[in-house]
Amino acid sequence: MEDTLNHDYPYGKQREKRGGMWYTPVSGVWQSVWMESYPEGGIYDIRVSGDDERVTVSVKSDAKALTLTYRDGDEEKTVDFQGSVTLTPESARLWSPEDPYLYKFTVKSDTDEAHSYFALRKLEAKRAGKHTRFYLNGKPIFLHGVLDQGYFRDGIYLPEDPTEYEREIKRIKGLGFNMTRKHIKVEPSVFYEACDRLGLIVCQDAVNNGAYSFFWHTALPTVGMKRFPNFMHRKSARAKEIFLSHARETLDHVTRFPSVLLFTIFNEGWGQKDEAIVYDTLKREHPEMLFDTASGWFKTKKTDMRSDHVYFKRVVPNYDKETMPVLLSEFGGYSLPLAGHIFIEGKNYGYTLCKSKEELEEKILRLYREEILPAVRAGLSGAIYTQISDVEDETNGFYTYDREECKVNVEKFAAVARELAAAMEE
Repeated sequence: MEDTLNHDYPYGKQREKRGGMWYTPVSGVWQSVWMESYPEGGIYDIRVSGDDERVTVSVKSDAKALTLTYRDGDEEKTVDFQGSVTLTPESARLWSPEDPYLYKFTVKSDTDEAHSYFALRKLEAKRAGKHTRFYLNGKPIFLHGVLDQGYFRDGIYLPEDPTEYEREIKRIKGLGFNMTRKHIKVEPSVFYEACDRLGLIVCQDAVNNGAYSFFWHTALPTVGMKRFPNFMHRKSARAKEIFLSHARETLDHVTRFPSVLLFTIFNEGWGQKDEAIVYDTLKREHPEMLFDTASGWFKTKKTDMRSDHVYFKRVVPNYDKETMPVLLSEFGGYSLPLAGHIFIEGKNYGYTLCKSKEELEEKILRLYREEILPAVRAGLSGAIYTQISDVEDETNGFYTYDREECKVNVEKFAAVARELAAAMEE
């Protein structure tokens, strides 16, 4: 086996020469690996799909008969089935960030038994007056998100202790966020299970492959040039096939978890090619998922939302003619290096350098209250701040890379979340 950073393969933010917004590469096994034996008539896999009214449970098994038992309100229900079964709970309790209710169930064959859970929830885009908004379970919701790259100082791609994922989610929710954008990295199941259980909506990114150019992909779009030159569309047939295959594998992994409701296909044009074909393929296979086909600046009509990145300038609402919901999928990124918590002294990467916790907090609060709140009233449906923690040279997190210091007053940001929710109702 060869561990390579060949750009035909998804590589995310790994670089052999790390620095800035590119990070230390990893190698070897980095997710759960196990061996498991099954009896004849065993239960090999369970998949759940559904919405806010019903779910379908599909079981891979060679058993001739299966039973599923779950609790519907005060009543325990058991159904016999083979292959798959659709459940419509009469005492429906919907999953949301405020009430992340999970229906636990058990599947049995004559020789095996497996436990899992499902949730009733649905995220969709609907017209509301002048604008199209995100709706969760039939009610408008502002997707108040934060970027999460999933890097840890002690293990790079993995924390030293798996329970750190739960602590990270609690940090995110403590700041008032109801969503995280899992940025260009796929996590182990333990992360998504914790999001299901604790109530955090996930926007999952596909992992990019293909070439990257700072000049064409970052510098020019940041100052306003939003069109791809023809030569930037070049991508081998092999690279396109590998990207689509990996995106499908990622969706196969994350759609097991009811908290994963959005999926980013391409970020800032990195490896972007044949986006309409990719969107159509993935949407056909996962019609319940909302897809952000081109997060950032290189736009496409085949998407479920308009997705903007805004750095170094004001957020100016211009949403009146939009027929899709508008997601500000990256903004902010204000930087504050804290002594004693810096990855490499003298290496500080961010978009606005602050000198103190007080200055950082004041600038971010002003950004939300003077730019994001007016944009919400003008039609903005979601915003994702960069980012939850520092990552190597990047010092633009709410928390330091070691997660030992929070740079802002948590309660003040929880108050901002309440203001954003109230603005949606105006």
